[in-house]
Amino acid sequence: MKKFFVLFFSLLFFSFSVSSLYASSAPQSLGIIISPPVFSNLTANPGSVISNVIKVYNTSPSPLKVLMEKDNYTAVGDNGEVKLQNPNVNDQYSLASWITVSPTNLDILPNSYKYVHFTINVPINAQPGSRFASIVAFVSGSNNPTGSGVGTKIGSLILLTISGNANVSANLLSFNSSPNISQGGNINFIQKIKDTGNVTLKPTGRIIITNMFGQKVATIPIESRDVIPSAVRKTEEQFSTKNLFGEYTASLLVNYNSEGKGGNLSATSTFWVIPIDEILIIIIIIIILFIFRKNIQRALKAFFSKN
Repeated sequence: MKKFFVLFFSLLFFSFSVSSLYASSAPQSLGIIISPPVFSNLTANPGSVISNVIKVYNTSPSPLKVLMEKDNYTAVGDNGEVKLQNPNVNDQYSLASWITVSPTNLDILPNSYKYVHFTINVPINAQPGSRFASIVAFVSGSNNPTGSGVGTKIGSLILLTISGNANVSANLLSFNSSPNISQGGNINFIQKIKDTGNVTLKPTGRIIITNMFGQKVATIPIESRDVIPSAVRKTEEQFSTKNLFGEYTASLLVNYNSEGKGGNLSATSTFWVIPIDEILIIIIIIIILFIFRKNIQRALKAFFSKN
């Protein structure tokens, strides 16, 4: 028994030591917030100049030296994540080379903010379509407790559309309901849209739920999100199947447009609602009534004869 207690407390002390070491060596985040996080409705003509401003907040208890830079980016996955790229990249959708940022070095006091101005100089020969970049704020290495050269890094995404005869097109890659059979919980509707043109889209639409008799049960608006050229964007809506039974059809109707051009996308998906718990209760009640039917009949006769 004595050996057991010695072993127990040794393991406890070892676990506490490891936890304390991990906690002390874990990176501490530095509080930077940049606002707004996205400029998604900027439009310009070839040869024009656009100016705007962002705020960089220091939410940490210490003063911070914040550096500003500009980067291009590309979409990663279908949930809206992006990956920063070299600002010197010059392809069909890059925007960073057109942007100037001032100032690029900020000293921000705790719980305070500073303005950063940026200007986009659109070349006179700019082709119609969308371009995108990010203005990034990060903490210099001297402020970073992790010891790395770059600490917290956060950016404001900029989506610019150059007016003109752009290619506006999109494909609906999939539309599914999950699960296909529900016991009375929630149904998730998942749709994936790919931007096959050269201009950023923000599709809008709805999902119409009808029962097996064609009667409309519900209308669900879909979340409108930016889809940059060549990227795929997934959106997901949820529908409660409480008090429903039988087969249902979900009809997706999507509209996408930009600069007065666009089109419609549609698809359907079916699902069943079978509330097993409620059905089991009904079956049990029926079985009980069947087993005791004679006793119930005698009780009913006696009741009505007295009255």
